[in-house]
Amino acid sequence: MGRLLKYAYPIFFSVHLKDKSKVTFEAMLGTNRKSFIEAIQFLESKNVVFKYEYELLDKIKDMNTNIWESIEEIIAFKLKK
Repeated sequence: MGRLLKYAYPIFFSVHLKDKSKVTFEAMLGTNRKSFIEAIQFLESKNVVFKYEYELLDKIKDMNTNIWESIEEIIAFKLKK
């Protein structure tokens, strides 16, 4: 019987508040992608605007996209810089 490998990549969000302060938190995108997407959609419904590089949230929301490969491509790109 083969081993099932589970892993997650940390994704950091920096939230800029109206009083100009900034809060940074880590969101683990692991085995429960659907809940992660629902949390992002909830924040967006509360007028939270996400500004990000590499269209990562769009890739996460697209269930047809292999997010692990997308993240590894981003890491490889950043290492080449």
